[in-house]
Amino acid sequence: MTQDPLEDARHAGVAKPAVLLAEAVDPDKPWIVYGAGCIVDADTFPAETLAYWRSTGRLSSYEEVVLPVVISSVAATPGSDTAEITWTTNYATDSQVSYGTDANYGSSTTLDPTEVTAHAVALSGLEPETLYHYAVVSNSTASPDATFTTLAAAAP
Repeated sequence: MTQDPLEDARHAGVAKPAVLLAEAVDPDKPWIVYGAGCIVDADTFPAETLAYWRSTGRLSSYEEVVLPVVISSVAATPGSDTAEITWTTNYATDSQVSYGTDANYGSSTTLDPTEVTAHAVALSGLEPETLYHYAVVSNSTASPDATFTTLAAAAP
């Protein structure tokens, strides 16, 4: 272990150029930014080195990075008074859906804190043959507005 955390990171083989934050780094791992020139994978970096940096105050120039959530494959499967909203995220996040009969929504599901990459949220109590607007929300990042129309109620 040296006196230079960046050199330790390079030696451990986990240092990467900071520009990778804008590219495809593994979003499931925590990353630590060192200065302006390097990021390190906090999961594979030797724990004893991180502990040493913390104990000597060298970690004060580091910050953990939360990579942006990328929401994709948003879809709705409506029933007559229900709908299932599904989507995927680039790393495991919580799940919530905002919805309503206009783009102001007005209703939201309870936040599900379970962190997953394949999300599914059920909506209930909807009106048959009604246009609904919705947006999915993961880690406070919302998708663009989307719509679905519930099906006609089954004949008695």
